[in-house]
Amino acid sequence: MNGTFHPHRWHQAFSRFVQRQQRGRPNLNKERTETLIKNLEVDETLGQLLVSEGFPSIEDISQSSPEDISKIDAIDEETAKELMAEQGGSVKCYGLDIRGPQDVDNVINEIFEEGPLDGLVNNAAGNFISRTEDLSHRGFDAIAGIVFHGTFYVTQAVGKKWLELDRPGSIISILATWVWTGSAYTVPSAMSKSGVDSMTKSLAVEWGKTGIRINAIAPGPFPTEGAWARLSPNQDPNEAASDSSGAYSQNPMGRVGQMEELGNLATFLMSDGCNYLNGQTIAIDGAEYLTGGTFYRQLASLKDEDWEALRESIKTTNEKDKAKRSV
Repeated sequence: MNGTFHPHRWHQAFSRFVQRQQRGRPNLNKERTETLIKNLEVDETLGQLLVSEGFPSIEDISQSSPEDISKIDAIDEETAKELMAEQGGSVKCYGLDIRGPQDVDNVINEIFEEGPLDGLVNNAAGNFISRTEDLSHRGFDAIAGIVFHGTFYVTQAVGKKWLELDRPGSIISILATWVWTGSAYTVPSAMSKSGVDSMTKSLAVEWGKTGIRINAIAPGPFPTEGAWARLSPNQDPNEAASDSSGAYSQNPMGRVGQMEELGNLATFLMSDGCNYLNGQTIAIDGAEYLTGGTFYRQLASLKDEDWEALRESIKTTNEKDKAKRSV
C-alpha cells in the first residue's frame, strides 16, 4: 500500500442537499469567506454546502504523490467548475503531497499571498482493513503519513499564518468514533486519528485566546464508494444505506448516516454562531459507538482465506482508482 488513497467524491450523495429549505440555517458572518478544504475530491459536498451557506470562496488542497499531482489537479478542477456552476462563488485548487512539510508550507504561503483564509477542514485520509500481523511497514506509513503527519502539517501551517496576522480562524478535522474505542483491523488509522483528536484538544487550549477554534467530527458509518470498497469490500454502499436487515440494522437508529447530516454539523461548526464551542470531538453515528459498534463483530470470525479474498478485493479497488487518475 504505497500510494495515496482518494475516496470517491460525494457529489451524488449530496446532490439534493443544496435544495433544502432556508429554515434552520446557522447565522454566518459574511465577512468571513475563505475556507480551505483538504481534500475537495472527498469534500465536494461540504464545499457545496459552505458556498451555499455564505462562505463564497473555497480553497482546496488535494493530497497526492508527486507523480499524480497533475492528474489529481485535473480531477479537482472539474469538481471546482461543478461547484461554481451550481453555487457561484470561487473555488481554487492546489495539488501537493501533504506528507511533505515544506510542500505544505509553500502552498499555504501561496494561498495567503492572495488573501488570508478563515477556515480549514482536515479531511484527507487513507484507510483499509487488515489484520495487524499482515501489515507492512510501508502500509502503516502510508496511512500515518496522510492522516497523522499530513493533518498536523497543514494545521500548523495555517495556524502559524493566523497567529502572524493576528486573525481568528476555525478548524474542523474529520475523525472517527475509533478515537474513543480503538478499532481492530484498522490500527494505523485508529492510532493516527486518535493523535489528531489529541491535537484538537491541545490546540484548543493553546490557541484559544487568539480566536482560533479547533473542533472535530467523528462520523459513524456513512457509505461512500471509495471508502466502503476498502473497509467493507464486496458490499455495495447503496445497499448498506438501505438494507434494514444488514449489519447496520444493529445501530440504535437502525440505519447508516445520511451525507447531509454530516454536512449540517460541519457547517454549524464552521459558522460564527458557536464561537464558544472549542476543543470538542462530536460523534455523529446514531449512538452506535456506545453499543461497542458493529465493525469488530463483522471481521472477528473471518478465516485466512476470507482475509486473502478481502486483500484481493481491496487491491482491485486501488488499481481501478489508479487507472481513473491516469486518464
